[in-house]
Amino acid sequence: MNDLIMIALITVSSIFGTGGIFLLLIFLNPEKIEKWGAFLGYCLNRIGGIFRFFHKRAVQLDLQGNINDYVKKVSKVIPTLETERVKVEYIDNNQNRESFINNNQVVLRLHREDPKDLNFVHGAFLFVSTSLLYKVKRYISQSQRDALDLYVTTKLIEKEKPQRVGYFLEEYLHPKMKDQESDRKKYFDKFAIIDEGGFFYPILIEELHSLGGKVFGDCKNDRIITEVRNLIDFLENFSQRKIGDEEVDLDFRGEYCKSSIVIIGRALNIVNHEKAPYLTFIRKGLNPKKIDNVYIVGNALNKNFINEICGEISDIYNIVRTSVSNISLHTNDGNIKLVKTYFVFLRRIDSSVVVVN
Repeated sequence: MNDLIMIALITVSSIFGTGGIFLLLIFLNPEKIEKWGAFLGYCLNRIGGIFRFFHKRAVQLDLQGNINDYVKKVSKVIPTLETERVKVEYIDNNQNRESFINNNQVVLRLHREDPKDLNFVHGAFLFVSTSLLYKVKRYISQSQRDALDLYVTTKLIEKEKPQRVGYFLEEYLHPKMKDQESDRKKYFDKFAIIDEGGFFYPILIEELHSLGGKVFGDCKNDRIITEVRNLIDFLENFSQRKIGDEEVDLDFRGEYCKSSIVIIGRALNIVNHEKAPYLTFIRKGLNPKKIDNVYIVGNALNKNFINEICGEISDIYNIVRTSVSNISLHTNDGNIKLVKTYFVFLRRIDSSVVVVN
């Protein structure tokens, strides 16, 4: 994708000059234009007088620009949000804030009179709760849904607008965590542990997204709720494993979710370029058990070796996506070591749909 963008820039530059490049960059990054427009609108609003009407449009562009920028960054690694753009509309105070998906776009209806920081918080939460994994949310518990929305929104605001975290804590997180009869806090804390280990986005979200795409039937089922709870516990336990720990189970074999984590880490195999142990394990160990999703992780320095392994099993598993990120590994002496890790998500070619009765 980056190569295509570079080719496009060179082509446009040779034909239209620097002006053409500027227009192409605007086309490729509309969220940046929204941010710039918001900044200009706020500046003009401070002048007062006839410029006060710019405030309304500035708040809209501010919210759209920051959320769209966040979605663009996240979708490069985890393309599980069911939309690409956000549109803001204003409603009267006597109407409830709401959000919905329309033509692959999340429409946020917010109150014009709310302060811009508060509107951003409302918009961010409504966006996440509407677009993130909305298919699987029909099947999981309310506490699981709420905790997921709260955690992802927290990450969004911390990354894009950290100065607005206080509003989110006051309006959403703290009130929802006070419910003693709900498991929201328990799930929220588990997500934090998984995320700290580097496996929250690339595995938990992928598994839930995969589940939502292959399960059809009743809107809620205790078996699915239990399985999602077990999946979260499995990943929490795995994310805290110590380097070289052979006792932690790397396979999750549920009724609906069937996945395995394959660690490419044995130095001797890598040095000698011995792919056979990994290929045998996947072909004879995972595929016969109908393991749908395989997550291969290893040091980023061994990226080519890992790609060769994936290439030799392409007849049974397709590469869905790859990424490189820093993973926190626990050492035997109690310390945490950051390792640049290569991650490959594979899906079994004949993975099937499950009908829930």
